Amino acid sequence: MMAGKEYKSINKIEDYMFSPWKEPVLLDGTDGMQFSPDLQKDSKLKAFVNDLSRNCYFDFSHVDDRFLHLDTYIYNIEEALMLNKYDYPPNENFDVRVTGTTNMTSSLNAYAFAAKGHYYQMDPAVNASIPTIVDQNEEEIVPNSADDDTYLGVERYSGVCLIAMERIFFNMAIYGDDLFKDMGIPGDDGWFFPLSFVKRESVWTQDQVDDVFGALVTGQKVKWGLFSVLMILGLGFLALAVFCGFRSYKMHKELYPGKNFIFHVDVEDESLTPLDATGENEPTPRMGVSGNAAICTESSDSEFSKSRPLMQQEDRPFSLVGQGKPLPGTNSYDIGATKSSNATPVASAGILDDNKDDF
Repeated sequence: MMAGKEYKSINKIEDYMFSPWKEPVLLDGTDGMQFSPDLQKDSKLKAFVNDLSRNCYFDFSHVDDRFLHLDTYIYNIEEALMLNKYDYPPNENFDVRVTGTTNMTSSLNAYAFAAKGHYYQMDPAVNASIPTIVDQNEEEIVPNSADDDTYLGVERYSGVCLIAMERIFFNMAIYGDDLFKDMGIPGDDGWFFPLSFVKRESVWTQDQVDDVFGALVTGQKVKWGLFSVLMILGLGFLALAVFCGFRSYKMHKELYPGKNFIFHVDVEDESLTPLDATGENEPTPRMGVSGNAAICTESSDSEFSKSRPLMQQEDRPFSLVGQGKPLPGTNSYDIGATKSSNATPVASAGILDDNKDDF
């Protein structure tokens, strides 16, 4: 409970009792210098702020890059902390009546409240209560986030606070009671009378960061260096693969324009049939094998053995190796087969030229 005084007339003051804090509030959070390590963007920071006499919570805003190779997360004081008690019921305990403020009556023993610097993010509904503040050049000061907001900059991995910006604007509220009834004071919110502007700032220097986080910075540099090297190597290998593939395709087209020969191996008859790309078994002065040579398991009654002359071979497992020579007066080839009890038919082919016996 707190005792208060109220003017009833120019010579009459009445005492009254009030309790702005109806429930005890336990401390929640740190002193603002150290937080949990390995912070995430959805993390909520908790700290007790002496100048506000209450627990404060901070939400992620953006990443600050002023310290090289370190991720400094910026957390702004949460918006709900300064919502009025009607929009944010937990503020009923602090008797917050105007959005953009927090009640300081119990701490300062007067009708006082704290706002952000120069009434930053104050509820527009109370514009009539806000005085005009000018600088030394008689120019009106326009509040902005960089100069008037309260926020923390915390190194992501260690949780150490590298940047602390506190901007708090203390005010008294003057209401139009019987003493000031003819002053034109707004009835609901009164006049806001600025008392002081508290501006506390703490920022680590680059030398301090290097001394404390030297090992971490070195690790970050090595990580990014390796990442860059791997990226360059990956792009180089990719370019080389594309070049080799195009080169191979171009050479194939130059050597065998319009041709795509296939070898058919009939396992049952153990015979070899050269086919051209159209499926016709016509003699050609040059014959090559493409990558789609296939080993088929068709029987001797299949369409291949019935409709096309076959390369004759003895009835035994064979392996095509070395060179073969045409047999005079026939369509058959002596392909130099070798005996093997467990051999698997394997075809190999070369280039057949009219002026050469080998293929």
